[in-house]
Amino acid sequence: MNEDPDPFELEPDGTLQPTRCRIRLDGPDVLVETFASGVGFQRFGSIETEEFESLISQEPSDADGSEAASSNPVDIAYEFLLLGCDVELAVGAKRASLDVRFPESSIPESERHWDPFGVPSGSLGQVYWIREEVAGDWLELPDRAGFRSIDEFVATELGELFSLALLLAPDWIKPDFLSPRQGWHSEAKKPPQSVLPSEAWEVEGRADAFATKDMRDAVNEWALRNGFAGPFETVAKVVEHLKSLNAPSTGHYTVSLSDGHCYIGETVQMADRLTTHTRRFGDRLVGFYVRPDLRAHSMAAKKDRKMQLLLAERSLIHDAQRAGLFAENFREMSFPQRPFTGFADAVSPSHLGDWISDPEAVCIRDEFALTALKSSEHAAKLAKYHEFSKRPYSGDVVEALRRYLLRCVPYPARTELTSWSLSCLPGAKRGGRDKKWTVVSCHQFL
Repeated sequence: MNEDPDPFELEPDGTLQPTRCRIRLDGPDVLVETFASGVGFQRFGSIETEEFESLISQEPSDADGSEAASSNPVDIAYEFLLLGCDVELAVGAKRASLDVRFPESSIPESERHWDPFGVPSGSLGQVYWIREEVAGDWLELPDRAGFRSIDEFVATELGELFSLALLLAPDWIKPDFLSPRQGWHSEAKKPPQSVLPSEAWEVEGRADAFATKDMRDAVNEWALRNGFAGPFETVAKVVEHLKSLNAPSTGHYTVSLSDGHCYIGETVQMADRLTTHTRRFGDRLVGFYVRPDLRAHSMAAKKDRKMQLLLAERSLIHDAQRAGLFAENFREMSFPQRPFTGFADAVSPSHLGDWISDPEAVCIRDEFALTALKSSEHAAKLAKYHEFSKRPYSGDVVEALRRYLLRCVPYPARTELTSWSLSCLPGAKRGGRDKKWTVVSCHQFL
């Protein structure tokens, strides 16, 4: 920003009076405006187009889609601001609040973006945080994040607010504003028909009650074999169990779900983390299994303690995967555990030369069979895909991805899981402020 102070710059005591801010395109620059009562919006500063593009076009880094990359109110406020929202942030000693006014559009079709969220268009997005002490870590209040209309408040996840903001973002903020190579490979020609499907596949129905019980029994057997205690029906019973053993709250847990799935995690605050999962899984939750980690608890350095927990968590997740459990983890379960052949083994130099000369035609002619996956290898994605397939734009997104694979990925059928994969509704960090966007992405790892 051009030598101007930060519009959300905190006071020395870490506070910020309610500050309302927005951005808009003005010729070659992006203007930053702040709101003053009785005056309205006034120019605060500007961002050069090149700098703005770098803020919103950085490649995503890996992140676990289940939790927010940053819970700092200022970071979250900037993320909404960069999507064209009108945001108002207030930060106190131990409380913070954020109001989000989503971008308005004169295009009738934009009204449909509000439909999946079940709230009237023009509703306000709200997020609240608390912390135990000044300069401490902020904790988002899940029950206080949601949409506020004139008549009601509808609670939702922070990621859903970002999803709507991304859908409603002005055209000059969306990727087309940044793409210098539109039509690359196909030179803007209409892509030919492909054997790849352009409609979202239906999610298969769940197994019958007997099969589901067998899956829950498998989770129970695996948890007990790996040293977990349980199942415990409530967080209170977990706390009582740990107290009876004089055991620490640092360790690992397994959440058993009614459909036979499970979730495996690590934490330094068992009660707090399981309470969060109680809200997250709701009626699906059957019980908890817990396993304190005395070694991690004894480590003085936070970094060492976290590393010990993560390494043990990785081993547990991989073991659950080998046992065929339907674990709904994202980290460590992203790619199937199978021998890695490498891109060179899947595509020979002569094949690659053919593809470079005419990508679309070569991909259409390729008759390589699609890779088959076991259910246990993609269980973590089933819930996300089911959510995605119900959204009104799912068919359009799949069609866009089909075209991308056809034009830009060499032999997509034979190189899937060898040099590329798709993420469905993932969370990904973006930018220097650890920004987290809800996106659909194709990860290429040549």
